[in-house]
Amino acid sequence: MYSAGTWAYFSDEKTTASNTLTTGTLKINQEITSEVIFDNAGMILPGHSYTDHLVVRNAGNVPGKLYAKITPDSSALNDNLDFTVDSSVIGESALTDSYIYVDTIGGGHGSTLTFKCTLDPATTNALQTSTTHFTVDFILIQDEKDLTPSTLNTGSQGQGQGQGQGQGQGQGQGQGQGQGQGQGQGQGQGQGQGQGQGQ
Repeated sequence: MYSAGTWAYFSDEKTTASNTLTTGTLKINQEITSEVIFDNAGMILPGHSYTDHLVVRNAGNVPGKLYAKITPDSSALNDNLDFTVDSSVIGESALTDSYIYVDTIGGGHGSTLTFKCTLDPATTNALQTSTTHFTVDFILIQDEKDLTPSTLNTGSQGQGQGQGQGQGQGQGQGQGQGQGQGQGQGQGQGQGQGQGQGQ
């Protein structure tokens, strides 16, 4: 017979062995920093194209999306050049500050990229013997949907700019016109302060 004041239940406890999580790696091969594309491009003529190849390797162990952009000098020749990377046009003209997607590379694998440069047939005599210099910048990003160079580390910066613009513009316009207009997250604050002070 058990006592109403006694409570005892069977139980057992166990702990697993030590568990391990290791982050993967994404790494563009170091040799890319000494590679040269279009080392013969000084011979290009109006209406002609020059093609060269470059191998980019993912020296890490997880797949990554590869993006490229071209950073030019200030030569007048730039406006007459068009570039493609594996048939993807880099901007309307050759040289641009926008990254474009070129390939997805598995860990430990490489991708052979075909670069093509074309000189506009309408290029005038004024650009004879002209020379331009440029670099090709690459960025390798983990293979996630909607993840691009422009979305990396931009969330907090965008929020701060929206709040600052909204408050400043709302207060300034509200005092003179009775209307405050803000942008982003500062819109509501700017309108309220501006209307109250103007009226």
